[in-house]
Amino acid sequence: MSKLGIFKKELELSRDGDIVYGRCGDYIVTFSEQNREVELFVDARLGRVDSGAIDELKAFVQASAAGYKLVSFSMTSTGASVVVAKKNASLLLEFSALLISQLKTLGIPGAGICSNCGQPMGSYNIVRIANHAHACDSECASRLLAGASRQQPVYVRQQGSFLGFMGALLFVLLAAAAYAYLALNSYFCAWVAVIMPIAASLGYALFGGKPCAGKGTSVLLLPLLFFSGAAFFVLLYSVYLHWIDLGYVFSLRELISLVSKNLTAPVLKSEYLYKQVAEGFVFLLIGYIFSLPQAFSKKQQPRVRELS
Repeated sequence: MSKLGIFKKELELSRDGDIVYGRCGDYIVTFSEQNREVELFVDARLGRVDSGAIDELKAFVQASAAGYKLVSFSMTSTGASVVVAKKNASLLLEFSALLISQLKTLGIPGAGICSNCGQPMGSYNIVRIANHAHACDSECASRLLAGASRQQPVYVRQQGSFLGFMGALLFVLLAAAAYAYLALNSYFCAWVAVIMPIAASLGYALFGGKPCAGKGTSVLLLPLLFFSGAAFFVLLYSVYLHWIDLGYVFSLRELISLVSKNLTAPVLKSEYLYKQVAEGFVFLLIGYIFSLPQAFSKKQQPRVRELS
């Protein structure tokens, strides 16, 4: 069963394509998946709440972040959102009850008040805006369905792309080191190239990188650069050891220059370019097949429509 299916079953929610939503206590909640993360959104009227209650809510989430492995937390005028890695989705299920309880304790309105216009509601319409479900009165729902304006964030703690890049860099460097170690010890090493793009994508995600063009660029370029660099380093180091054994005296510049000029020599073609580099690039392409589509996945465009 998928993560969303578990939430739907456990909390008796409804499903609308790629989200599950429904009423939990006095609040409308939405669970959605994107890449390797799961988001919980609680519809609540936060735009006019006392700043002291907002501060207490921030402090509560911050204190819970480590125990429930929260990746990020944000608030808009119409609700609060928390994100966890997909592998920790069961913790999000448990945390949802705590977050709802905290919102109620702080007196933050839920389904009794329209989160968009703030009017009290006896009955309500559930409107989907992007990946979030909101409880609205009939008049507000009509306006939203006719043409919704974007929500303005009150407080956002976003992930950064720089840390994601550093994570991708570290993981690809480790994979390149493994390639060089196997090659210099006469093991078959070309297969290591397949894990370089996957390692870049994993490192980017684990270090908190946000989905953006930087992720796709990191997953595309870093494995290519580090594989090429590792393969050339292996050749240089092998020639270096051979010349040392023969008693040659040479500089690093001479070594690089001579090796570079003789890359197309018959021996290097058959033993190096074909067996190590060409095979490695084939494995690298296989790794790209698994990692690039997700790395360059487009963000969903906002959608506004009424749910049943």
